Amino acid sequence: MRCRHAKSVRNIGYVINALTNGVRGVICAKQFNDKRVTKKLLQNANLPTPKDLCVKSLNPTDMVVLKPCCSTGGDGVKIGPASEILGVCAADGTLRSVPEGNFILEEYVSGQHYRIVVYNGQILGALLRTPARVTGDGVSTVRELIEKTRSCRPLKCDDTCSKYLNSIPAKKEVVQVNKLSNYAKGGSLSIVEKMDRSVHVLCWRLWEITRMPIFGVDLIAADISLPLSQETSAVNELELYNNLDLHYVVGNNDVVRAYMYIGQKNILLALCIILAIYLIVMSLVKLKNKA
Repeated sequence: MRCRHAKSVRNIGYVINALTNGVRGVICAKQFNDKRVTKKLLQNANLPTPKDLCVKSLNPTDMVVLKPCCSTGGDGVKIGPASEILGVCAADGTLRSVPEGNFILEEYVSGQHYRIVVYNGQILGALLRTPARVTGDGVSTVRELIEKTRSCRPLKCDDTCSKYLNSIPAKKEVVQVNKLSNYAKGGSLSIVEKMDRSVHVLCWRLWEITRMPIFGVDLIAADISLPLSQETSAVNELELYNNLDLHYVVGNNDVVRAYMYIGQKNILLALCIILAIYLIVMSLVKLKNKA
């Protein structure tokens, strides 16, 4: 992985996003930043999303997801059996804001997690996101394996993993550090080469709904090289920023080059607009001086 310069590339991505999305990005910021608003937008378009749940109707063994309405990087997201998640949340007061407050409670959709970059309805690229994990060597503890693992971002273990930090996994045994398929929590990334036509149709539909020039789609599905199913796939979130640095880190050069080309076009356009405004202002000043 190319961790060096990732932060600089990330900042370049922010600038390109801002230039590309412009006023539309400001208008749609609330739709993308508030997961409740995003979910309502998707549901109104009859697109698959994780099912909303009611605390009173849950079985203790139901797998659920509890997440803040406005957060990034997987912060505050809890995944697990209802009895475990709701027990923890009842203790820290989180349940007082479910479902109409600051958190969303929804079903856990099994499948692989993908981040897809969409530009004007077309897919630029996609990444498969896998939860953080370490592989045992038969000697080191889980804690030591986590410390040995080299990554652009540190691995962050969840409550379940924390109970086994001092245990020694067998050689080649894979231990999941947390349940979040999130790079910010230490998750891994890989480039997706093949996508079914149904994925392209979905992304085009999302672009029609949002009219955002460039954005990211968090999609859960068994395998996006196969046709998507309304019952087994779900659009988890829409992302205003598309993590150019992640594509740079995994060496997805096609996406990086496409992003830079888009940036160059918009920078030139912005410079032309500034030059036009300058010339108009100077002309008005000259007319005023003559008068």
